[in-house]
Amino acid sequence: MSLHQQFIELSARQMMLIAGLLATLVGLLGLAFVPPPIAAALGATALFIPRFAVQVVRSHRQSAIAQQMPEAIEALAGCLRGGANLNRGLELLATHQPRPIRDEFALMVTRRTLGGDLNEVLSEFCERNKSDDIALFQSAVAMADQVGGDLAYTLENLGRTLRTRNDMQRRIRSLTAMGRMQGRLMTLLPIGIAGVIYLQQPATMSRLFTHPVGWIGIAVAAVLMVIATLWIRRIVDIEI
Repeated sequence: MSLHQQFIELSARQMMLIAGLLATLVGLLGLAFVPPPIAAALGATALFIPRFAVQVVRSHRQSAIAQQMPEAIEALAGCLRGGANLNRGLELLATHQPRPIRDEFALMVTRRTLGGDLNEVLSEFCERNKSDDIALFQSAVAMADQVGGDLAYTLENLGRTLRTRNDMQRRIRSLTAMGRMQGRLMTLLPIGIAGVIYLQQPATMSRLFTHPVGWIGIAVAAVLMVIATLWIRRIVDIEI
């Protein structure tokens, strides 16, 4: 997925430069506190921090758009009820809706102004934001454009359905918040304990990184932690 498609004004070259500088900085700082192998591992891990940050920004953006979709769809239905056509309705959404969904509709309006096909513009919107809600919106608009029908009525029903679904998702997230927090805690606790023990007994802990048995122990612990994290995430991830 292109950074510009997510409205992130950074090029791939700039991202690589940031990752390299961050890895170098973390590695040099690590040398002051931990053995060189650990410092090198920390530096290598830091290479993925910018990519992870982009994924977090993308996830938050898509979550915000999913929350704003019901209101935007109902507003578009109101515009159609008032006598405006679909293009005028999209222009109003691009002007009056909050960000980040306003940016998406503004891009759609720009693409339409430049002669883009409606189905193509909607497909790009759906591709940028992998969401069942947006896929339903795309299908409703595309079907009305091809075969006709009362698009305002369809959008009103879709908006109410998505609003009810979002409310249910928020309730489920509230009920599963404790489980997610416990999963994060159980993941970070062994790392924190190992760090404290290393500060207290560095000679003993350093054998984990210099002896083959220690390497095996670290690998087994890492695999078990990953399995536990994925297992807990699967338990608390309830699809509607």
